[in-house]
Amino acid sequence: DMARFMIAHLQGGRYENTSILGETTVEEMHRRHFTHHPKLAGICYAFLERYYNDQRILWHDGGTYGFTSLLILAPEQNLGFFVAYNIEDSTIARERLVENFFDHYFPVSKPPAPAPMPNASRERASTFAGTYRVSRHGHRGLEKLEALIGKVPETVVTANSDDGITLDGRHLVEVEPLLFQFDSGRGHVAFRQDSQGRVTHLFAGRSTAWAFERLAWYEQRQFHLALCGGTAFVFLVTLLIVPIVRRFRKPVTTPAPAVRRAWRCAYAVSGLNLLFLVCLAATLILWREEVQYQMPKPLVALLYMPVANLILTAALLLTTITLWLKRQALLATRLYHSLLSVSAVAFIWFLLHWNLLKFHY
Repeated sequence: DMARFMIAHLQGGRYENTSILGETTVEEMHRRHFTHHPKLAGICYAFLERYYNDQRILWHDGGTYGFTSLLILAPEQNLGFFVAYNIEDSTIARERLVENFFDHYFPVSKPPAPAPMPNASRERASTFAGTYRVSRHGHRGLEKLEALIGKVPETVVTANSDDGITLDGRHLVEVEPLLFQFDSGRGHVAFRQDSQGRVTHLFAGRSTAWAFERLAWYEQRQFHLALCGGTAFVFLVTLLIVPIVRRFRKPVTTPAPAVRRAWRCAYAVSGLNLLFLVCLAATLILWREEVQYQMPKPLVALLYMPVANLILTAALLLTTITLWLKRQALLATRLYHSLLSVSAVAFIWFLLHWNLLKFHY
């Protein structure tokens, strides 16, 4: 079926004696309709575009749990091929297949190394350094979590000691304003600036027109993983270590009511947050496939927990402020409650950032 489909596209929409598409329609499907930069690959109708060894290639991939596939058409050479893999991520295998195929059948001499533009400099290259994330992922719903668990591609650009940059271990030089070329001479990378001259996007790859958004330090995956891990550690210490310490450190007098209320809030916030993280991980694992298409009912119910946590966190802040105002607890106790309050507020911000509060739905 795929072979017949490809033959039809290579023959102006006709397969054997049957025409399934008009020639004009095929031409429109094969024509580039958008690109971020004239030197980069673009998007056609239903097909994507790429260039390799001076050959213009039309392609489209696909896949889901358990398999991936790739269709390649080279209309000018009247050829195409299709391959399927029984794995979920075949990016490296597919890329090597395409490169080896065209290197073997359409070899070209190695292009000369690109020359940097006259005003290229180390200082200018440093303005492009940063972490970039593919913009093609969910931003408003729970699917935004894919970026947190590493399923959304990210790339890091670093400035070299010379006037170039490094992207995924490969060196590039700026050959035109905001346009870089790989040392090998194959492929370009473009950047976009805002009205204030700040670099906001990266457009990379010979085979995709996807955009990469530049991330602030507080948007980066590593920062959020550290934030989640750090706050979870504080909550865990509050539940497991603090009660033991309090048990064996016998107070001289009975704790004031404000102190008892503060500890109750501390335990409630810590327990609820840890329970939510455990249940969230279990839910995403058990309903892994269903999450791709709809919100499972257990997950919908689970998202009420962070809303309850908002109320408990407000109570925790109030009790912590009371401890400082009335000085009814030891300094160490007040400092620990302050640390816990900061952790609880930071965790609320973490939940907001990843759309984990019920009112997002």
